Amino acid sequence: MDTSNIGILIDSALDLDKNFRSRKNVRVVPVYVNFGEKSYKDRVDISIGKFFEMIETSKEWPTTSQPPPSDFYEAYAELAKETKTIYSFHISSKLSGTIQSAQIASKQFMEDNPDVKIKIIDTKSLSIGGQVVIEKFLQFYSQSKSEEEVWEPLQKFIDTFKVYIALYTLEYLVKGGRLKKSRSFIANLFNYKPLLILDDGELKPYKKARGYDKIVKLGVEEAFSGRKKDDKFKFVIAVVQDHQFAKQLLHELNEQYPNATGSIMTIGPALSVHAGPRAVCTMTYD
Repeated sequence: MDTSNIGILIDSALDLDKNFRSRKNVRVVPVYVNFGEKSYKDRVDISIGKFFEMIETSKEWPTTSQPPPSDFYEAYAELAKETKTIYSFHISSKLSGTIQSAQIASKQFMEDNPDVKIKIIDTKSLSIGGQVVIEKFLQFYSQSKSEEEVWEPLQKFIDTFKVYIALYTLEYLVKGGRLKKSRSFIANLFNYKPLLILDDGELKPYKKARGYDKIVKLGVEEAFSGRKKDDKFKFVIAVVQDHQFAKQLLHELNEQYPNATGSIMTIGPALSVHAGPRAVCTMTYD
């Protein structure tokens, strides 16, 4: 089937690279980053640089909130000018209620526009997992003779892939209410850094190591577990601000796995609210 005739919508809790964002048939609906009563649209009103500047000066700790249905309705209307078939991809329903806003908007939009079809997809992911899920969707779609053939292999991929997230600090999880302060105190006392895993749509504590370099290395080792030197596969490294570090890590992994194809992505403010300035996400896939 022809992928040029369909529309792709994604919420910004799922990170996309600039090339993918700029495609004519792609729309991104921003998550809201809130400092007190002031709200900013992720990557529209607030960049990652401005986000960390505001953390230093703001009296309010930032939070995130899902886009309202009206934001999705507007994005569907824009896409419907180009296509009558729209696929809408969203952060895991176990992590956010964003997909519910999209479902409300899509139902209303299809009632108002019976010639438009919108399909909602729970990626069971966040950050880098979003683009990877869409990449696999487009692959399966282009190889299929009907839409029905797409969903079984895509769902199998969604159900099995994992993302590993190494954190430099627990401060953001604590202040964002995602981790009890007592656990943070104990971890920091012994310089422990956490490795989280995104598995089946849930974000869970996975392992820990003493020191940042060790936890990043552990995250990479877990993501590449089972991969052999000559294997052909793909991998993604995502960072918030440490792009030189990511480039060096990419170079090392390319030398270690010469037949693998790697890329670097930037984590946006929506995830940085909880992960902090030096989070490193890693995943591999076929």
